[in-house]
Amino acid sequence: MSPRVLVLVALTACGRFGFDPVNGAGGDDAGNGSGSGSGDVLAGCLSPGYGDGFDEIQPCAQFGNSMVVNGGMNVSNSQLTITPNANSQTSIGCNRSSATFTRPGTFVEISQILPQPGQTLLGITSSVDNAGFVAFMGLLAYTDTSGADVAQPYDPIADRWWRIRPISTGTIAEVSANGTAWTTFARSSLMLGSPVTIALYAQTDTNDPTPGTAVIQGIDVCP
Repeated sequence: MSPRVLVLVALTACGRFGFDPVNGAGGDDAGNGSGSGSGDVLAGCLSPGYGDGFDEIQPCAQFGNSMVVNGGMNVSNSQLTITPNANSQTSIGCNRSSATFTRPGTFVEISQILPQPGQTLLGITSSVDNAGFVAFMGLLAYTDTSGADVAQPYDPIADRWWRIRPISTGTIAEVSANGTAWTTFARSSLMLGSPVTIALYAQTDTNDPTPGTAVIQGIDVCP
């Protein structure tokens, strides 16, 4: 499967899609400890057990596999640097196939996204469904195959962490500044069961002469 189709086509269409705004307010599923006790609230951080803090020599080796199309990756000082080639269609990052998608979900810490018009993405796919975050054109957006489409201005401090996880009513997407206190970004009715493929990657298209660099501090690693 091509890395560029690991999330919805709408995510990879260079911004040509519509979203409903969200105010970012947390609720029973916000993950900040203020919920109703339904079992959906996940305060703090719970590791799924296969995180990658990028301390290895080979990029993505702890998490799964690397995918590099027209660019390069480097690990140094416990961070992953993704650098696309200029004026190229690129997809560069990490993926893990046959992953579990249980209560911890999957989450990433991103200290630098690609500058526009490049895109930085976290995608989850099963045999029939997909869900994902994408940062692009000054926005952070979430969409999935239930029809959920939510976007708001990207804040590099408040949105440093992204998390997608299952809850009793479907799927919740959350953001955090520190990986501990989480705010609800979007919710949907999507029931996305294991196994899944998880992909964290950056991509550009052929009209990007200065693609810049994305910097990832960790994937599925608690603070």
